Amino acid sequence: MNRRSFLKTATLAAVPFAGAANKAKAASRSGKKNLLFFFTDEACPSAGAVTATLNWVAEKTGNDFEAYVCIRPKTWAGEILAFTGHGHAEQFYYAANFYEKVLYCALTEEPALQFKREVMAFGGDVIATRKPGELAEFYRDVFAYFKTELPQEIVLVPGRPKDDQALWLQPYCYPDICFREALGVNADIGGATLDRLKDAGVRKASILYCPQQTVEVAKAFGLAAEVVDSVKEGDTYGSITCRIADRWMDRAKGIAFGDPHCTLKWMPFYLRERHLTLFEPIEWKAFTKTLARYAKKTGTHFIYGSQTVKGHTDDVATEFAKEGLIMSLVGLDARIGLTIQSRQRLPVDWLAQARTPWEEEYSDKFLEQRAARGGIPVCFLFYASDIGHLPALPRVLDLMLVDGMRCGLAFPSTWYDLQPQLLEQLYIPAQHGGVFPKIEPLLASAGVGVATEARDHLDAALLTRSLNEAKAQIARHVGEKLVPRGCYPFQDACPGYKHGTGEPQFAALEKAGIEYCITYKHEEDNPQIVYQSDKLTAINQQTLHWFPNAEAVSPLNKLKHWKNSIPSHGRKGWIVLGFDLPFYGLCPAYFGGAKPGVSMESVLEAMQYAAGGGGVTQRLFLATPHEVVRYAKILQKSGEL
Repeated sequence: MNRRSFLKTATLAAVPFAGAANKAKAASRSGKKNLLFFFTDEACPSAGAVTATLNWVAEKTGNDFEAYVCIRPKTWAGEILAFTGHGHAEQFYYAANFYEKVLYCALTEEPALQFKREVMAFGGDVIATRKPGELAEFYRDVFAYFKTELPQEIVLVPGRPKDDQALWLQPYCYPDICFREALGVNADIGGATLDRLKDAGVRKASILYCPQQTVEVAKAFGLAAEVVDSVKEGDTYGSITCRIADRWMDRAKGIAFGDPHCTLKWMPFYLRERHLTLFEPIEWKAFTKTLARYAKKTGTHFIYGSQTVKGHTDDVATEFAKEGLIMSLVGLDARIGLTIQSRQRLPVDWLAQARTPWEEEYSDKFLEQRAARGGIPVCFLFYASDIGHLPALPRVLDLMLVDGMRCGLAFPSTWYDLQPQLLEQLYIPAQHGGVFPKIEPLLASAGVGVATEARDHLDAALLTRSLNEAKAQIARHVGEKLVPRGCYPFQDACPGYKHGTGEPQFAALEKAGIEYCITYKHEEDNPQIVYQSDKLTAINQQTLHWFPNAEAVSPLNKLKHWKNSIPSHGRKGWIVLGFDLPFYGLCPAYFGGAKPGVSMESVLEAMQYAAGGGGVTQRLFLATPHEVVRYAKILQKSGEL
């Protein structure tokens, strides 16, 4: 087929969608953009290459871009996508409302196409639904829809290797495809596809990390072949991703870190925000200095990505903190469906007049009466410092629908960018379908992300700055008065989970205007005020970090232990129980699939025991974090602490 007949076929294929230019003008008049939406899966050998291509196509044609890439990495929750359990469909329905039209395309072997029927019902356009072997036809359909000729350059990148130990490089090649405004093509696509692309006008093949045979094949089909970079002896993910970054640092606005699964899933966000991804899973500790050097070039201390190094460990965040880096952890699997919502914003509107959680707390009189009778407030405090923990939020909202519940929830400010409609429920009264004032929001860790906050790890000035950035980000969504007043750290006194080995930087919290803190200093110890000044009060918690931990003990048994221990020692106090939310709220973990005996049911059992008074003595009552801090001050004032 010659070029003219190929393009004629392309035009005919797009007949149902004729008038794209007029639709774009209509969208412009309405003040809304269109959204080019790409659906694929990691089994598609060109998933990353096409995602990078469609991003620049969308930008050139005045559209926003999002891709949903189904990935199935093996995680602690099992090999699962959790499309339904993590609310990905709801995220799509919500985001679609911000666009004049959704332009849908898909590249997958499966006939089951998520979101396609919805797009058709919403009045969107289905541009192309092709199989991976029909890559040339797929590109033909897309470019014909936008009445644009295909570029003359393709970038040939390697597909996914069959050996899991081999380097999977395609997910990291997106800058070379996007910034060149070329067609991304997997190298093993076959000669017939190359022939059809040549007929459509392709003249040059830029080649990345492919064997020499790929060069010979490109030349055999009459393409000018240029090897941009190749895999050299001794190359690692670290060395190769650094070379990619070196080529495109002048375009970078941020740095990411993560394995190929994570990078493929988050590629639309990284493209949209101009983040370059670096990765080193083996010598990752030494690599942190390299990562920090590149981050400094972009003027940011904030790193998106995951801690999926070889021997997955949260120590990644600890080492990063030493180099002045704060991680926005995006999750180990496909927890977040879409990220395009970060481009939109709901108006503050009625939230400017909404009552705050602190206005709906127990009165001083109530707390004083409880203290006089030896009452013990119990705070269930959920820790969710990752973006990847966000899909667990609906389980906490469900939990609060049970009569008498109240708790604290610590999470990063980035949640407000990605799912403001869910967080709105924290401020909507129960009689209107929300959960206000049952959940008190707190800042988690460094506010915008995760870092080990202990002295000699994250710099105090950077901790203050990051917390202030988080407060400003939240204020843009809900107004100044609803910005959290308290915080719950990650490792302020226990770097690397080495308990009791670090010192919190309370002065840094004070400078950020934080009023109270639940610290890990003196964790799993008798209730005490660990630090107090005119500006900040820090109290301890009665768990060793969070549930689940090394102890084989249920939340209810831990609660009963402290219920009996506090009065038996002639003391008064409180009980703060910390919970690592993803083990209780992510699908399928909330059924008990993460660890034996760890489920939302075990949390509910303990909360209902506390809400019911805790047995015969009726000493216990549920409280939010700030209520417990106020209770601690009452005990201190009366000399009973």
